[in-house]
Amino acid sequence: MFVLKPIKSLVVLTVLALFASLTAISNQNALPEGFVYVTDIIPTAQLEIRYFSDNNFVGTVVYGYEAPKAIQPL
Repeated sequence: MFVLKPIKSLVVLTVLALFASLTAISNQNALPEGFVYVTDIIPTAQLEIRYFSDNNFVGTVVYGYEAPKAIQPL
């Protein structure tokens, strides 16, 4: 039977938790296939992303917009 000592168990759990959090962070910025950030294609583009500011038709940041980034399908 395979038995871990308490310290080894803690180390294993810590490493697994770190790996899981790093995986979640790396997937957070992933775009769906076929989509790109506009500024990656046109680095000189000047964008005014109003949904991410108070300066739009609702007067507040629109729910769901977490960053002032423009995404476009290819």
